[in-house]
Amino acid sequence: MDSYVSAHPLALSRIGIAFIGGIFLFFGIIQIVGSLRTITFSFKIPVTLNRLLDYMYGEHCFLKSLLLMFIIWLPQILVRYPGALTVDTKVSLRQYLGVDAATTQHPILYTVFAGKLIDFGRSIGHPAFGHYILVLLQTILMLLVLAYTLHSMKKFQINRWIYGITLVFFAIAPIFIATATSSVIDGPYSSFFLLLITELVYYLFMHEVYRRSWIHYLLTGIAVFGLFLRQNGIYIIAAITVTAVIMELYFILKEKQNFIYSIVFLAVLIFPAIGCNSLVNHLHEQYNAQEYGTRAMLSMPVQQTARCLLEHGDEIDQNTLNSIQKVLTWNLDEYKEAYDPLSFDTVKQEFNLDASSDDIRDFLKAWLHLFAKYPETCINATLNQTYFLFSPETINQTYYYPYGVTMRAGKYDMSEFNPSHSKLGGIISILKQIYHSFGFFPVLGLFVNQGFTDLLLLAISLYALIEKRGRILFLCVPLLLTLAIVFVGPMVLYQARYTYPIMYCLPLLYGIFFSQKGN
Repeated sequence: MDSYVSAHPLALSRIGIAFIGGIFLFFGIIQIVGSLRTITFSFKIPVTLNRLLDYMYGEHCFLKSLLLMFIIWLPQILVRYPGALTVDTKVSLRQYLGVDAATTQHPILYTVFAGKLIDFGRSIGHPAFGHYILVLLQTILMLLVLAYTLHSMKKFQINRWIYGITLVFFAIAPIFIATATSSVIDGPYSSFFLLLITELVYYLFMHEVYRRSWIHYLLTGIAVFGLFLRQNGIYIIAAITVTAVIMELYFILKEKQNFIYSIVFLAVLIFPAIGCNSLVNHLHEQYNAQEYGTRAMLSMPVQQTARCLLEHGDEIDQNTLNSIQKVLTWNLDEYKEAYDPLSFDTVKQEFNLDASSDDIRDFLKAWLHLFAKYPETCINATLNQTYFLFSPETINQTYYYPYGVTMRAGKYDMSEFNPSHSKLGGIISILKQIYHSFGFFPVLGLFVNQGFTDLLLLAISLYALIEKRGRILFLCVPLLLTLAIVFVGPMVLYQARYTYPIMYCLPLLYGIFFSQKGN
């Protein structure tokens, strides 16, 4: 641990070298993107593969894609019975049962929905049945959204070979099936995110089709509602709405848009968000949930402050220490034991949830003082925790499995959560190896590589900015905001699931960007 947290006289120089190397890597990806755009329109598909793509890309594309993915997923759905109960969901269920005090740390909508289903499972024989129903519903949702996206790619006239690679990616990449069959919010949240991006593509690139079909308005409203499954969903909706207002005003002034249709589209974004936010607030009041949002929002200042206390604790004046300890209650010796340079999780345990707004303000002043005094320490603290976001050489994926987590709480007894483990343990172990090896697959492995996908998103955004392609930039806004939220958030190590919305949406964004030739 000391090798990570000790200050080094060449710290800033090393950061500078890494930054320059990152720039060259980023520009290398930009060159690849430019080359791929040329290849997109000149790539020759072999005859046999071309016939297969003709069949899949032809009539009933939605049903064919759905059936193929279902056939590939079905054995995994059965083997992974009754789904993986994750630690976060375990914590949420304990709060739902009243065993632990309710907080706003985990999405209340998902907590209540999962709790009701597991209550139902218990009423028909075992809580595991309810958990399996939960993951089956998540799986159905994801299959429908992925098939709809593939169907839409045909409507958008995206090149067939991009469609084919996307179909294979959706069908075999574990970030889809493994997430769908785990009680983790990122699966349904990312599905709704992809659905919203798909509808935005319709609105931006097939405007007449969108505004003449009530189905598109309905799906947009459902997607907006679904984004409230995560705490930061409200920020994504706010950013999309603000961007949409600016774009609609531009179109109205240029007489390219009817005022009434603009109002209807904005209403579809705003009213579901208002309704869902009211429901979330009502549930928080009903369960008397304690506010945890401040702790998450302050994760970067907290991590940097903890690093400064660890490395320079003896140099910090008492007034600054007093301001810090109103929010972080540990003493200096305890930081040495608890601090983890790669994770905010350990430091947050002593965050004072009862800190007043004045306490938070004094803490932020103390943090800014420390940042000005020890900039290299603070920068190192953030880079240690977030470099996975931009490091293609790092496989930062974690998948959950239907064993290893048991739960006894109140009327729940999940000590025998998966009775089939003894018979299927070997198959699950093989599946585990396949999941973890997927990141090393040629081409497809890059699409589950957090560093590569994040840099690819930045490269496409830069191209769109330079070429003044406003509609592509509109699509990039929620993805870039997702990346920014993760960067300043509490956890990156082994938590690539926080950037799953980017990974889920990139094939569609890639296809739209490269297939709009001459746009």
